[in-house]
Amino acid sequence: MKNNSVRGGHVMSTDELMAGEKVTFLKTIASQVARVVRTGAAAGAATPGWCCSMLLPRELFSGEILERLTIATLPARATEKNELVRVDFNLPHNLVPLAEFQLMLCDEIGPFIEGVGKVRAHGVPEGLVVVFADEWGR
Repeated sequence: MKNNSVRGGHVMSTDELMAGEKVTFLKTIASQVARVVRTGAAAGAATPGWCCSMLLPRELFSGEILERLTIATLPARATEKNELVRVDFNLPHNLVPLAEFQLMLCDEIGPFIEGVGKVRAHGVPEGLVVVFADEWGR
């Protein structure tokens, strides 16, 4: 037997409600991570050949409620041309990065970062990479 709820005249199943909460949760996290990525991009832009490497807490995608989001950041050698930021989602090796979260984070970062310029973000097996959008970024 499925548990149902009514929202705006539409009967929603528990699965639909949980999916909506998951999307809201992921959007909130993407917004918070994007703020840190923008700061890291500014640091990466100031140091050619280097990028800002970020490691998200493993608990972030486990469903645990985090009191505070702590993201580890450190300088790293760039592994891609014009790389500014590398975000490691810190998932177990048998899990692929959350494609939905990758897309949300790309949207949050946007095509332009103030103080950096035009950027683009793309998914990688570990998470996400942000690079200058044009050849003349550095």
